[in-house]
Amino acid sequence: MSNMRTLSLKGLPELVERLGGNSRKILKQYNLSNQLVEKEDSPLSSLDFIRLLETCAKELSAPDFGMKLGYEIGPEVLGPVALIAKHCKTGEEALFAIIKYLHVSLPAIQLSLEPLNDEAKGLRFDLREAGAGPSQQFMEWALGLSLRHLQLLAVPSAHPYSIHLTSKPLLPISYYNRFFGCPVFFEQNFTCMGVKNADLSRSMRMSDPQTKKMLADHAEYYALSESASLEAQMRETIRSLLPTGRCKLDIVAEQYSVGIRTMQRKLEMEGLVFNEIIDDVRKTLAKDYLQSKSHSLQQIASLLGYKEQSTLTHACRRWFGDSPRELRSKWQK
Repeated sequence: MSNMRTLSLKGLPELVERLGGNSRKILKQYNLSNQLVEKEDSPLSSLDFIRLLETCAKELSAPDFGMKLGYEIGPEVLGPVALIAKHCKTGEEALFAIIKYLHVSLPAIQLSLEPLNDEAKGLRFDLREAGAGPSQQFMEWALGLSLRHLQLLAVPSAHPYSIHLTSKPLLPISYYNRFFGCPVFFEQNFTCMGVKNADLSRSMRMSDPQTKKMLADHAEYYALSESASLEAQMRETIRSLLPTGRCKLDIVAEQYSVGIRTMQRKLEMEGLVFNEIIDDVRKTLAKDYLQSKSHSLQQIASLLGYKEQSTLTHACRRWFGDSPRELRSKWQK
């Protein structure tokens, strides 16, 4: 079980009261108080936060509670991660910074950037808290937060290319379309925010490499903390880089602000081999993608960082003993 910071609760009491609820009564159910919320830097169980959002939505009869709160608080909840993103050169570099350091502020979510189509890439959200129970409000909170962040990183009028949710709509779909300013699709295989390539290539207004490095050095202390093994961190980084076609050791080392030789020494000390980790991550992802109906075989090859579909075929025969088509037929029965 992971912990967030009570900064994540900022704005919650006010929104509860505005909707006619009693914030003290609701917070008390989770041994929280308005005074604790004001401290901002106290630990907060991710599971409690997920369940608190569901309680607020239910008791206040406010199905849009999560995404409203996420949008109102904005990227402030990300702390130094948001500042690192602001000082990146482009929107895409900012997203990779958020993907890399998000666990410092929000360990319950894992992000990855994947191809969506010729016009946009998809920022995928995966919940990392086992046994969380209903989590629709939390995922919509994260999407509301991301919408606000997108507007601050790009321009105030920016909006996503599309939104994809695994859940069913709690309000008319037209409401979600207006809120996010784009088409919203439900009962999908994963939660995702489509971001236009034009916004990803946009130059950042506050770009400052020196400030970014200073903030990244500060965040690196947490990024390489004991809370996650080097192998676990490498797997997350590899997963986010595979779809870009840039998953090489020098790029990964750059993500951790170290030289390639330093990264090689770190791996050797842990008894790890970079190419073996990549292969195992690809194998795990390939099985997930082939069990789903949401991607074509060519898309799966691209998501795994392969230029040719034939490379995926050879890999699947090596991993599983069958071709991708045979595996998909077998696993989707």
